Amino acid sequence: MKNTASLTSLFIFQLLFGCGPSESAYDAVKNNRLTFLMAGTFQLKDGTYQDYQEDGQRGWYAGIEKDFCLKVKYKGKTYYAAVTVLNGGGTGYNYGVMVFKDGQTVASLGLGDRIKVKSLSYSQGKIQVEYYVHQKEEKLSDLPTLLVQDELLLDYACKDGTEYKRLNLKNPDELHIMSPPQVSDKLQ
Repeated sequence: MKNTASLTSLFIFQLLFGCGPSESAYDAVKNNRLTFLMAGTFQLKDGTYQDYQEDGQRGWYAGIEKDFCLKVKYKGKTYYAAVTVLNGGGTGYNYGVMVFKDGQTVASLGLGDRIKVKSLSYSQGKIQVEYYVHQKEEKLSDLPTLLVQDELLLDYACKDGTEYKRLNLKNPDELHIMSPPQVSDKLQ
């Protein structure tokens, strides 16, 4: 009986606040088009896109991390946020967060190469992501160990040029300024 009450409480919380990880959030984005500023647009099928060059070598790979998808209610509209990955055939995998509305990318935030995502969440108009990056002394082939946090604001805080901040969670007083995420007028 206790497990039923817990599941009911979780369902009511997600229903009231319109957020939370769920299979339906992944299902809603797994066949979307991912639009990357420098690489173009890729049509996903079941969460991935992959092509091959004429010599049989893998070309582009794009995908959505199934464990990091959210359904978000914001100002009466439904959005989906997901961690994405892009590889152009080399050894690096570039990660980001994309926000979708009606199957289209409306905002994105680049996270970096060979990172490890810890969490994706939503609170008060902010998509928040915690992830590990490599410290200066670490090789890219090693697992990253520096935990950082980024936010993507749904209310267009970056439209006027406001910079987003990357917070070093091991040393909260040290802030790193980064470029604002790519934002589209489709959020309005």
